[in-house]
Amino acid sequence: MVTQLIRADNGDIIACELEAVINHRIYQLNWQALKDSSCWLMGWR
Repeated sequence: MVTQLIRADNGDIIACELEAVINHRIYQLNWQALKDSSCWLMGWR
């Protein structure tokens, strides 16, 4: 799940923080990578 948005000084979103539901590990990645449907699916599938 997305837990935080990382913003540049001008307010633009540059990254997001994801937290794994199962083990609560936190990962940061470019938010635009979430648009890549070959890597990510919305919801529980």
